[in-house]
Order: sequence, then C-alpha cells, then structure tokens
Amino acid sequence: MIDLKSILQKYPESVKNKEQFRNILRDTYPEMSREVNIVVDVLEAGIALQIGKMDYLKEKDLKKYLSILEKVYGVSSVYGLSALYNWADGWGISYDQLEIKKDEISDKNITSSDDVFDINSVIYEDARIEMTYLGLELLGKGNPYGFLIKFIVQNKTTEKINFYDDILVVNNLGFKIDKFATSQAGYRQIIDFYVGLEECKYCGVRSIEDIHDLGFKLHYSTNDKKYYLDELKLKIVFI
Repeated sequence: MIDLKSILQKYPESVKNKEQFRNILRDTYPEMSREVNIVVDVLEAGIALQIGKMDYLKEKDLKKYLSILEKVYGVSSVYGLSALYNWADGWGISYDQLEIKKDEISDKNITSSDDVFDINSVIYEDARIEMTYLGLELLGKGNPYGFLIKFIVQNKTTEKINFYDDILVVNNLGFKIDKFATSQAGYRQIIDFYVGLEECKYCGVRSIEDIHDLGFKLHYSTNDKKYYLDELKLKIVFI
C-alpha cells in the first residue's frame, strides 16, 4: 500500500506538479507502477485536492469519484477505490467503507493512456486476464531482422483465451502483422508476437536501432466474445 501521508509531509508542494509527484512516487515505490499511475490519475482529475478539503469522505462521494476515474481514465473500481483510500489516509480524512465486487472490474486499461510501459509492468488487467510486459527479444544472428514482443499472461478463467495482434505501431506508423497466441485456462505463461522488420518497410526502419517508438494494439477472445484493448505504448528494452 502506498503511504501518501509521509510523501505529503516531506514534499507538500509536489501536489502542484503532477510529473514531480509521479517521479517521487516511482522512486519511492519502484515495484508498484500500477498503483502509482492510478494515484497520480486521482491527482490529475482534481479529486485528490477535493478530498483534502473534506471533513469526511462519504459513500456517495466515493461512487462519484469512481465513476469519473472509470469514464475518463479507464480505471477499474477495485483499483480506483484503493487509490481514493490512499489519498484519504494521506490527508488524514476518515471515510466510508465501500465494497466492490470482483466482477465489477473494468475491461479497460487501468493506467493513463499516455503512459509508456516499462518492462515488468502490468499493462492491462480485467476480470479475465492480467498482462505483464516482459520486453523485446532479438532472435539472433540467424534472423537479424526480427524480434519478439513478450508478455506474461495470467488466465483467470476456466477457458482457453486467444490473443490477436490488431495493429503494430512503429515510429508512429501502424501496420498489421496478423499474429496470435494462446493462453491455457488457469495458467500463468509467457506469450509472444513475432515482428519482422521486412514487414515494416514503410516505417523507415532498416535495423533494430531505427526503432524509437513502439506501440501495440490487440484483442483477445474467449467463449466467442471479443475484448479489445487500447493501444499499449511499450518501452524499447531488449532482454
């Protein structure tokens, strides 16, 4: 859990600068990128400062703020509520206890859309899956023009889930690579998507070193239902 009370006491002016505040939290909690992003979303939305002016955080206010976080930032109620409690604790404000059911988790990306995800970051989570970005893997001398985008997927369901690449965005230009991967029911496993630079001839890329911007958009399907993810911006880190 993020202890905002100590942060606010040590850096009281940081709430006036979102990026400074984000950097302080990231330095303090390097393994909690998801929680940090959502706490900063609450600040950016103006909710954090509103909470700081309250005498007590009521259930109706919690629900109102959760609705804003979900509609504007795509934050699920489960994680949004935790961030709201973080801020209330940080300001020393008492609050109502609100119960959020697991099936109320949003199917949207749980971090800000302008984030560039670093390796080992949870990039997406809903009631069915959790995806963690592992990085990029070069295929070696046998294939100097190809690499893999690798993820760990936790399949929370009792069904097989198929993942499909929709668009790969390299240097702000998008194209399809038509790859797919499968996650077995109940398993936590690595999946990857192959990218050949010969498929990216319109992106001005002649070698791996020419890639300076990488995005990935995919969807997954289970039980004949499809779920689409927003574009994920990935930090270029070779493992």
